[in-house]
Amino acid sequence: MTRVALLGATGSIGRQAIEIVEAHPELELCAAASGSTPLDDIDAPLKQVGGDLTELLDRAEPDVVLNAVVGFAGIHATLWALERGVDLALANKESLVAAGPLALAAQQRGGGRILPVDSEHSALFQCLEGRSGEQIDTLVLTGSGGAQGWLDIQRPGITVCKDDQGLAVDLALEADTAQMQRWLIGLVPFRDLVADGHARFLGPSRLAKAFPTWFDTTVYSRNLRRGEQRRLRDAVPA
Repeated sequence: MTRVALLGATGSIGRQAIEIVEAHPELELCAAASGSTPLDDIDAPLKQVGGDLTELLDRAEPDVVLNAVVGFAGIHATLWALERGVDLALANKESLVAAGPLALAAQQRGGGRILPVDSEHSALFQCLEGRSGEQIDTLVLTGSGGAQGWLDIQRPGITVCKDDQGLAVDLALEADTAQMQRWLIGLVPFRDLVADGHARFLGPSRLAKAFPTWFDTTVYSRNLRRGEQRRLRDAVPA
């Protein structure tokens, strides 16, 4: 039986965690905590609203701490778990943002594992899991909404998406749209577009280098039937 202490039990992550615990008999919810919301509907032997989370953890003696507390209030619970060699399922990113060196030092002393369980850092963890450093070239993190951009079309009679949206620009790309289509459907590598002058970047070289990795071109080509691919290949000039 694995004992789970759930900190931040009333948020979306906390509620999903409760469902997971209930669905797996080998898991036991030994403690639950929230910042200010009552925990009347949560079945746990130890419950706490507000207060010192480390005191709750001392009493609960969990095998896993799921830290889904909002903000810097989760730092002490993070350090508590790592110092004691307790697995830390971390959704409280602020712990590492505000106290990254302290958390890593605590992990080295105690040996606790950090298991990301929320949003982008969990996605990166899953990408890296089971792979050595030599197998990883680049990881692209765009945020929850993905990379934001707009299209400025410079062709007569076309006005859709033509106006500048007034947003700060990190990277601008000037490109031949027909040639970009050839790249998106997998007919040419992106580096050939740049080498042939069909694509030109304005902005930091590190972003320009990463740009092709922001798109999964296999999605475009996979969703086209062979006949459509052939028609596009014939229609788009080389």
